[in-house]
Amino acid sequence: MKLDNDVYLNVIDSGNGNRAVLGTTKVFCRFEAKGILDSDTAYNMVNNLTYGPGYYGFPTEFVFGYNVYSGESRSYDPDLFVGEGLATALYHVGEGATVRMIVPFKRMGNYFQSSYVPVYFSKVKYTFEK
Repeated sequence: MKLDNDVYLNVIDSGNGNRAVLGTTKVFCRFEAKGILDSDTAYNMVNNLTYGPGYYGFPTEFVFGYNVYSGESRSYDPDLFVGEGLATALYHVGEGATVRMIVPFKRMGNYFQSSYVPVYFSKVKYTFEK
């Protein structure tokens, strides 16, 4: 479904019902992200969902509502994806949820806004810090 902020959301699993608290809940997410070149072409950008420890082995983290990377400073490509778009699903699903999303560049972080690149998240899994 298309949401008010122009993000398209497809819920695969709504999670366990435990909802994120705005400005408080630390969220860890893993995802497969693809760039959208045109209506027929998508290319792999990042996959920290299926790869084990290694370059893409860490989850991306942010505090729900602040929607900016909240961990230690590191040079890690998946952290560039943190923004309003990646957090949008948490208004509709709970911990352990799995979703798909198409996020326009204006709802992504600075890197994507400045390069005008929309992102297709073919799978995003959310977990919360205990």
